[in-house]
Amino acid sequence: MDPFSYACFKHECTLMHLNASTWRRQIQSFNPNFLLVESAWKGLDGSWRRQLCDIGGKPDAVIRKLIRFCRKNGIPTVFWNKEDSPNYKHFISTAKLFDYVFTTDANCIKRYRRDLGHDRVGVLPFAAQPVLHNPVNTSYRSKDNVAFAGTWYRTKYPHRLKDMSLILGPARSFNLHIFDRKRNYRINNVYKFPLRYRPYIVGALPYDKMVEAYKLYKVFLNVNSVKDSPTMYSRRVFEILAAGTNVISTYSLGIETMFPGIVPIAGSVYESNALLNNLLHNAHYSERLSLLGLREVHLKHLYRHRFDQILKTLGIATSGHKGVAIVACQDQYVCLDGLLKSFHKQAWEHKELILLFDKSSVSQKQKKELQSKLNVSLHLFSRKTPYDERIRFAIRHTDCDFVALMNGTDYYAAHFLTDLMHAFHYTDASIVGKQARYMYLESRNQLMLVSPDKENRYVDRLSGEAMIVKKEVLSEISLRGRTDEGFEQFFSDCRSSSMKMFAADKFNYIRMVKESDESPLSVDEADTETTTVVTCGGDHLAYTTV
Repeated sequence: MDPFSYACFKHECTLMHLNASTWRRQIQSFNPNFLLVESAWKGLDGSWRRQLCDIGGKPDAVIRKLIRFCRKNGIPTVFWNKEDSPNYKHFISTAKLFDYVFTTDANCIKRYRRDLGHDRVGVLPFAAQPVLHNPVNTSYRSKDNVAFAGTWYRTKYPHRLKDMSLILGPARSFNLHIFDRKRNYRINNVYKFPLRYRPYIVGALPYDKMVEAYKLYKVFLNVNSVKDSPTMYSRRVFEILAAGTNVISTYSLGIETMFPGIVPIAGSVYESNALLNNLLHNAHYSERLSLLGLREVHLKHLYRHRFDQILKTLGIATSGHKGVAIVACQDQYVCLDGLLKSFHKQAWEHKELILLFDKSSVSQKQKKELQSKLNVSLHLFSRKTPYDERIRFAIRHTDCDFVALMNGTDYYAAHFLTDLMHAFHYTDASIVGKQARYMYLESRNQLMLVSPDKENRYVDRLSGEAMIVKKEVLSEISLRGRTDEGFEQFFSDCRSSSMKMFAADKFNYIRMVKESDESPLSVDEADTETTTVVTCGGDHLAYTTV
């Protein structure tokens, strides 16, 4: 593998890089499930330089010996060509050696089947690795405007030159920053940016620094060397979206197909200018679009998804989906209808609702109705049973690894659980929830934003009505009630046990404050949190839902 792919796949499995000289000894000591080779030009350590391409006339190529050894020892072999279609001819001889072949370009499937003589061929696009590509510690208000990272090809890909001007030209008026991939190389003029763009070059960054730079801008620009593939385009598109940054791209069938309505496509200088103006000057629209991109990547385009696809192809079992148990105690009985509505609305498929009510409060008719509902369970207790004891009962009787508390009077949009669960992919937090959040004051018909600066960062407390907790946390630390004092003690105990809490985005939840409430803010909110009035055009649900 090359360094980029190795950095992304190593978090999905126990991955050993093979050296071209010591591979036999490494395999014998490692006992792998399968061999995965990509279309690398030199590999992670440089030992595979020119060893994987154009091997048709090289009967003693190292890769041939490696494949023969694997076949003899019953080790399945997988080849991934990420250089299709421009470099198909350079790697087809290598691909013919392998049991299974994947390509980033769906347009090459028929060619592979013809040239390989079998149909063990699949599409494996690029993806994002949340350990590396994530929105942690990002803030829209502190970001710079717009950037481009790449190379200027003066003699290669003529259509790309036209697209570069189409998208870079207008960006100069928006404080453009260019990261020139060839800046630190001694190269001839074919890779140098034209004079009109050189004042905007801010340097070059290695990959590990570049992925951090993705977080620093409101918009990244993208151009495509391959435009007509439904699956092949730059890996940076996945990575930037996973960082919570918006992308504006020139035309690509793949981007248009895989991220419709998420990555705007610019077809002219006028369109580029309009898109930049909108994304850079309409913060609400820009933040909503970035959340859509982050969500789509986590639903379909992580390296975990790609690795699972390989495993399924090989007939190897994959890890199961993570479930969320929503737990409600007696205090939620009066708003049970709202709780059921919020539960069934959630797009997160693997969920259950556990009701922990007093025996005296539930009639036989209600009991039958609740027990007949899919993924809803009812457990009845003596009125004297403490809150924390009921919670411990729930976590003993659920197979879900995560627990959420929801308030039947609050608003939870369909992707409330989904977006919080995704945050566990890219943090090491034990609890994920909201601290920046919306609040609707019914008596004033007023929407407010609480703690607007507490998004996408580790915090010392969360909103108790809008969080997901790892089950083992509740096994160790008691939650004694859904009160300000109960939550504050719970968060204090979590901090004392070095458990991390992460505040995700502000969307898809509203604390609904009724006119009968004594105060629109709880004690801790009023004392410590900043609130601002939001102009939402009269529809607070649509404004906060993404």
